Amino acid sequence: MYNVGTQSAPRSVVVFGAGQGGSFAACELTKKGVAVKSVFDNDRSKWGGLLDEQWDIEQPSPTKELVVIASMYAVDIAKQLKEMGCNYVYYGPCFDRELFFFRNL
Repeated sequence: MYNVGTQSAPRSVVVFGAGQGGSFAACELTKKGVAVKSVFDNDRSKWGGLLDEQWDIEQPSPTKELVVIASMYAVDIAKQLKEMGCNYVYYGPCFDRELFFFRNL
């Protein structure tokens, strides 16, 4: 898992969650100058589509990008990402949005 306190802010990320949480996270990250490379989602029916008409929705796969989990299924997604060897951080209404890298941008 990404260590917020000891690592610098990323310049690009992948957002995990193509719903309302992912939309909010992608917009907020973009406002902070963090490029959203793509959006992962486990719902096959969303693959190949666009989130908010600007971010590609893809099948989850190993990536070197930091993955920002913005879904109510965060615990299960974290396990999935850990198994794929991905670095990740949580983002959502149940987490303090200012807790991680935003305050350093």
